[in-house]
Amino acid sequence: MIPAKSTSRIEGNYLIITTRILLPKKTLIKAKNQDTSLTPRQKQVMELMQARKVHKEIAVALGIEVRTVKYHAAKIYSKLKIASREDLFTL
Repeated sequence: MIPAKSTSRIEGNYLIITTRILLPKKTLIKAKNQDTSLTPRQKQVMELMQARKVHKEIAVALGIEVRTVKYHAAKIYSKLKIASREDLFTL
């Protein structure tokens, strides 16, 4: 089970539920001297990918669309000159 923290609030006729995935610090592996070229959002996506989260879990955790996660992943691969998610685990 993934540790998470959820909050909820009511806005008008809607119930807004926000869930944050809690990650141990050891999963927040930084890229070797190359993380400075990543945007803050790309760093967040990369950290969750390194924590072995799937695109849908990352999207929910960050409150963005799955296609946006895929876009950030492509940019991360390009900037770090890697070919796949597996390469992130060797950084």
